[in-house]
Amino acid sequence: TVQVRQRSPKRIRRRSSSSPMLRFCLALLAASASALRVAPAARAPTVQAARAPAVAMAAAADDFVPDMQRRTIMNLVLLGGAGVPVLWLAGGYIYFFVPPGG
Repeated sequence: TVQVRQRSPKRIRRRSSSSPMLRFCLALLAASASALRVAPAARAPTVQAARAPAVAMAAAADDFVPDMQRRTIMNLVLLGGAGVPVLWLAGGYIYFFVPPGG
């Protein structure tokens, strides 16, 4: 004779309301709440005699300012360095929408 073993009904597991993901999200929300707080307005400064502010020109220690060609090269290097990862990520995002096989 062949014995057939019957399955016992599976237990339905209830999720507890204090799952680790929920606790993590609540902790993250509580930690970021201090960044969203607005500081109270400062008191208006007392009125003093109006005088022209002293103009101070700030420059480097050796007063070196790069010429336009160097500034253009630096901007191109910055654009190329930032453009590579941006284009890489944009390509992956667009590739997601390309249907398979075509």
